[in-house]
Amino acid sequence: MLTPIEGMKELGVGRNAMYGDLLKRKDFPCFKIGSKYYINSQKLQDWIDKQCK
Repeated sequence: MLTPIEGMKELGVGRNAMYGDLLKRKDFPCFKIGSKYYINSQKLQDWIDKQCK
């Protein structure tokens, strides 16, 4: 499980891209607990691979 900050480093994107775009996408492997977002690190690589096709 990654925080959005860790996900930003993994993906090489900035804060605006992460919070304004990626976390709102239905196909992005994240979930929300309370007011905090978390990224499923196991599914993140699969998502990246699908985006590259």
